[in-house]
Amino acid sequence: MNKWEIISYLTNALSFASLVFLILIYLYSNTLSIIQIILISVVCILFSTLIPLAYILFFIEKEWKIHHVRIDYDFSDRKYRIKPLIVAVLSYGFGTLLLFLLDTPSLIKGLMFCYFINTLIITIITLFWKISVHTAGITGPLTILIYKLGAFYLPLYLLVIPVGLARIKLKEHTFVQVVSGALLIIFTTWLQIIFIINPMF
Repeated sequence: MNKWEIISYLTNALSFASLVFLILIYLYSNTLSIIQIILISVVCILFSTLIPLAYILFFIEKEWKIHHVRIDYDFSDRKYRIKPLIVAVLSYGFGTLLLFLLDTPSLIKGLMFCYFINTLIITIITLFWKISVHTAGITGPLTILIYKLGAFYLPLYLLVIPVGLARIKLKEHTFVQVVSGALLIIFTTWLQIIFIINPMF
């Protein structure tokens, strides 16, 4: 495995989701009870990472056993991305509802809501074009984190550069697909922060 493959695997949208959720939970930990921290952590990890990942593994195995189609974990063929993306949308939607019921701090449930909306947008685009899920999956949660921490942390966006380079070097995406994934989700996440999360959450 070369360095670009390592970067690509380490920064996939599902693993990065849990990391950012745990950081946010830590930042809000002084306002939460131990029980809340445990319950919120379980919901965030389960619905942002484990359920979508479990379906991906199931889907790849099923396609091989039933249709004898070997699908790589990058889903290089765009048409195979739709079902896993739909499952992810549903998982993020249920996760958002549960976080509301747990009276979760605004940016934590807001991030799950952003995953729901942003992944729905990515799914619709994927029906027609192979936009980068990797760069989208990095910039969405980073936007929430930067909003929480302040403008001083804007350089965190630079993390998208090695991710984008990895996807291009591995020939999984073009430069336009990588940049589009990053910029689109930065834009949509800020819109959600301003018009939905701040007023309603």
